[in-house]
Amino acid sequence: MNPQTSRRNSSLLRDGGTLEPDGKPVDSASRSDHPLLGVEPELLNPERRILQLLLVEGGVLAQSEIVERSRWSDSTISRTLCRLEAQERVVRRQDGGGKLVILPQSDT
Repeated sequence: MNPQTSRRNSSLLRDGGTLEPDGKPVDSASRSDHPLLGVEPELLNPERRILQLLLVEGGVLAQSEIVERSRWSDSTISRTLCRLEAQERVVRRQDGGGKLVILPQSDT
């Protein structure tokens, strides 16, 4: 993805849009049936917004990227991720200087 596309996509996400895992904007008619993907980001609580971002990004996202896209503070995201980890809804792994947040694979 080139820098111009990346800036445009970042702007789209800040304005409440979402992206496919390949970086293309999600058309509302092509959204999956997952209930979190059909909800405007501003209406979601931190837990649901994090899960929505992870679903859109194919299940893996840097914690710093979640902070940037959600527009919540680092401490809010960190506390929320701790709760999600305790519930086994996400896994965090150290990745260089930051952390990756991963949706665990479902057994179904």
